[in-house]
Amino acid sequence: MLNVPASEIAHRIVNFQSLLAREGVDAAIIRQNADLYYFTGTVQDAHLIVPASGQPLFLVRRDVQRAEQQSPIRPVVALQTMKDLPPAVAQACGDRPPQRLGMELDVLPANAFFFYDEKLFPNSRLWISVCWCARCA
Repeated sequence: MLNVPASEIAHRIVNFQSLLAREGVDAAIIRQNADLYYFTGTVQDAHLIVPASGQPLFLVRRDVQRAEQQSPIRPVVALQTMKDLPPAVAQACGDRPPQRLGMELDVLPANAFFFYDEKLFPNSRLWISVCWCARCA
């Protein structure tokens, strides 16, 4: 796998944060492999939390060491259980739960959507952008 330059990843994150702020979205959770690679430079079972302002947080389910080798995103944190996701998102949002939370609803399976919407983030409104990439943002 090719290493994506840290400066390119940083540029993509900044542009995305600008889109989130413009749309009034507190944070986004990136799950889909192509989007994970675009924003982190690695593909694995992970959640990238991108707040509208501040530092992103990369939560990895399996291989934290590989994520640290392949991605310039810091911190990389082991995600032990999905119950750890809401507090991590709140932490990335300045220790407050998000009111509007971006997700890749165009590719997220319905059963996963209901899990995030009803179980993990019942007090947040899920939001989607047609395209996450910097060219379209």
